[in-house]
Amino acid sequence: MKMDAQIRLATGSDGAAIPGISRPFVTSAPTSFEMQPPDGEERGRRVEKTLPALPWLVCEEQGRVLGYIYASLHRERFARARMFGMCRVVRMPSVAVYRVRRAR
Repeated sequence: MKMDAQIRLATGSDGAAIPGISRPFVTSAPTSFEMQPPDGEERGRRVEKTLPALPWLVCEEQGRVLGYIYASLHRERFARARMFGMCRVVRMPSVAVYRVRRAR
């Protein structure tokens, strides 16, 4: 199976594609720490807020966002200013994308 996916820096407009990827994790897993799935507008705001300081990347194939990864401040308090976390979400069954991302 040939895959022509690329990983690139996200933009605020990618926020529209992210809820379709993250919704199953938000609604069925406690690890997202979200009470309700954020909509595309909110995701776009989060992308734009994150990018000046930390990376937010998307994996895209033929114009379709397949998954994303981002870094965020662990806690926005002075004592934890240099701490950050990362989140990786991949739309399944995009097994090929998952393998590419795990190998990096």
